[in-house]
Amino acid sequence: MAILGYFNTDLSLLNEKLSDDPQGVDQQNVKNQCIPINGFQQVIDLLNQMDLGDRQVMLQNLKARDPKLGEALEANLYTLEHLTKLSAGELSVVLTEIPTSLLALAFRKISETVLEHIKNSIPKRRFEEIMTERENLGPKRLSDVKQAQKKIIEIAKALSDAGKIDLDQN
Repeated sequence: MAILGYFNTDLSLLNEKLSDDPQGVDQQNVKNQCIPINGFQQVIDLLNQMDLGDRQVMLQNLKARDPKLGEALEANLYTLEHLTKLSAGELSVVLTEIPTSLLALAFRKISETVLEHIKNSIPKRRFEEIMTERENLGPKRLSDVKQAQKKIIEIAKALSDAGKIDLDQN
């Protein structure tokens, strides 16, 4: 909710327009059809659409106004989906830094798009090794899976910061 304040979201203009020309508009129906908005995710999506320079400036400004929010946005800016933007060579650089056990745990809940990209970018034997370990893991808590995914993103971000890969490709 606080995020939306940064973007000066104001529905009073919409309400004015609806009250000015109520013809054909069912006022009660409009009020009852609320759309849930996840402002945090929308801001992340917007940041991911920006070029790197603008994104960094926006994050700096957000951190200056609300350090906690800025840090939270930065921490959630990258997801495993960003790995699909990497070339096979760059993805190989990332995956060589990650133990098979961590990959297997992270792969417990992964999109087919990411999984297919990884499968097509690494040697078949390595992929089969990861998938075999994933199958042998047994039940795991979702929080453990998400933590493993977060660790992979941290490794990829560190490699990007070091200039070894370009995680910010649009």
